[in-house]
Amino acid sequence: MLSNFTRTPSYIAWDIVSDGPPWRVIVPTSPSEGDISPTGLEPSWMNTLEPPPRQSALLRNNLNVRVREYVLSNPIDGDSPSWVSKREIPSSEEIRGVDDNSRVEDEIEVPVNRVQEPWESKGFYLESHYKLLREDAVTPLRDAVAEVRLRPYLIEKNSVENAAVYVKVFIVGFTFANSGIAARISFSLERVGKKIIWQQSKRLTSGTIVALSTPQDHFQSICIVAVVAARALAGLELDPPEIDIFFASPDEIEIDPQQEWIMVESRNGFFESHRHTLKALQKMSKESFPLSDHIVGLSKEINAPEYLVQQPHKDLSHIFRSEGKDFRNVDVLQEWPEDAESDLDVFQLDALRRILTKRVAIVQGPPGTGKTL
Repeated sequence: MLSNFTRTPSYIAWDIVSDGPPWRVIVPTSPSEGDISPTGLEPSWMNTLEPPPRQSALLRNNLNVRVREYVLSNPIDGDSPSWVSKREIPSSEEIRGVDDNSRVEDEIEVPVNRVQEPWESKGFYLESHYKLLREDAVTPLRDAVAEVRLRPYLIEKNSVENAAVYVKVFIVGFTFANSGIAARISFSLERVGKKIIWQQSKRLTSGTIVALSTPQDHFQSICIVAVVAARALAGLELDPPEIDIFFASPDEIEIDPQQEWIMVESRNGFFESHRHTLKALQKMSKESFPLSDHIVGLSKEINAPEYLVQQPHKDLSHIFRSEGKDFRNVDVLQEWPEDAESDLDVFQLDALRRILTKRVAIVQGPPGTGKTL
């Protein structure tokens, strides 16, 4: 409820009264030189919400200080390893497979995934898995581009690397969406050599990365990376078909409608399935890693989780039954039922006990062995 309405030449103020402490709202009308604070840094009317002292104290008492600690503990971009700040869409150099001097690399170095030995640190573990996964995501398109570079007039059915080649690619417009500016392109299927039933095809699905070059260059020096933004069936059924793409970098956006392009897609992989994991690995470099002792350090000593140690009593009445026994408040760490009847078999019960009482549990088995139950 509103009360105590006040109007001045420079602001309007009123109190908001509710079940809790009242709030005063101050809205500027025409800030002037008289509204400048004594520090000269900001206008005094910028404090649009002015809670009373009691409300301010309540806010301070309920602040989550761990949020502040998390922000302050994160390294700034300049202190982060290079792989953490790497853009999610591959660069032109990555797709062309060239080094810093634009020379084609014969070999791509990737770290070795350790299985039997512990890792030196959490950072080294995350970096290694990021590089391995990124290489797995980038390699299919890199191989397809390399094949087209060596065989400029490649017909799709003769491709060894399962490359899809689209020619006579033109930019015909732009679409403005919440996720960014998408270029609408038209293309020819003359190198595909067959009719595409787009309703059933997995070609050019949203999230697929593609590479573009000019017909004269064929990826010798020009390689623009893009991501398929949308593939509306109405557009694909046009002649020529049309899709929307996002360019990987703003400085690579092309707007010349007269420029002809050639576009290559690899049908051996799907970048979108890797993208979210790559971003998560980058984010985890700044986050806590609860299971690092076991995943990174390969510790074989697996104890009960801390929350279970503090409160080990659980309701197991929907799992066990026995005449005269109550399983609604069982200490699962000290009093796990051994002889009680259950609809689960011995292997399922063993798996359930491990899931409930250990920090890490891996449940595996072929279909039909009762994992879901």
